[in-house]
Amino acid sequence: MSGDEAREQLEDLGAGTMAGLVSKVIEYPFDTLKVRLQTSSKYSGIMHCAKDMIQTEGPLSLYKGIAAPIGGAMLECSLMFWSYGAAARAIYG
Repeated sequence: MSGDEAREQLEDLGAGTMAGLVSKVIEYPFDTLKVRLQTSSKYSGIMHCAKDMIQTEGPLSLYKGIAAPIGGAMLECSLMFWSYGAAARAIYG
């Protein structure tokens, strides 16, 4: 493995890790609201649910329990980016 190939592989892993982090940070609050709406009948809609959560539990309540999913997303995306890059380099040189 040359130095350039090792650098490309590290770039793929880093880009995938960041992609997993950013995607989960953006997506997770919506998933939290969806679960609250599915499991409770006290909300009249998504905006009511979000407003109530933020007022009663604080804005970070939208991210409650994000640690494990964010780690999984970072690992998944980094491996996906790395394997795609390795396959592309093997096929196209």
